[in-house]
Amino acid sequence: MTHLEVVELERLFKKEKDLKVRERLLMVLKFTEGLSSYEVGRQLHCPHSKVLYWKYRFEEEEGAQRFERPPALRKAKEHHGGPGDKNT
Repeated sequence: MTHLEVVELERLFKKEKDLKVRERLLMVLKFTEGLSSYEVGRQLHCPHSKVLYWKYRFEEEEGAQRFERPPALRKAKEHHGGPGDKNT
């Protein structure tokens, strides 16, 4: 990663308001300091698998959206009543 890319990530980190996105940016920034996924996970109190997920996603995707998860496509569960249901 070039110095300009690191500077851009730092700028995005400072500007970002969403805490989850900030955490993801910070994960990648920690890699630029030479830390391993285990070390980054320890510092940010998260599993190294999560760190690796966002590292690989950063490397594969381009643009600011790379740190945002797409909205869930699941439908809300419908309530069909059951034993003990007062509405049946």
